[in-house]
Amino acid sequence: MNRSQNGSLLDANSNIPLDFIASSGIYVTNTTTTVAGSGPGIFHGFLVVTAAAGAYSLTVFDSSTTGASGLTTTTTVGVLSTTTGVGAMSFQWGGDIVFNNGLVAVAAGGTTGNIKILYL
Repeated sequence: MNRSQNGSLLDANSNIPLDFIASSGIYVTNTTTTVAGSGPGIFHGFLVVTAAAGAYSLTVFDSSTTGASGLTTTTTVGVLSTTTGVGAMSFQWGGDIVFNNGLVAVAAGGTTGNIKILYL
């Protein structure tokens, strides 16, 4: 069976409609938020609905805990960062990165806009 006959393969030749989950908006800075409880999934990316301002960053980790020991650079699955006064402009970025434990987002610095995490 080739790829064109098997539409269930998740690759560039697939035609599977995927509906990613959008997290609640992340509106506060200097906080840690559990986005997806526990278990595996796919981190699709960031949806910036309203731009952040200042030196703002939002880091997403493959972790089921908000504790510092679970949030390490080796578990980072995505980073949205700006060091300008303008902030991240409205856009959507996709990465489709597999996570194993859950998703935890850490917002720091600046003034947050409205940012959502897209995952499956």
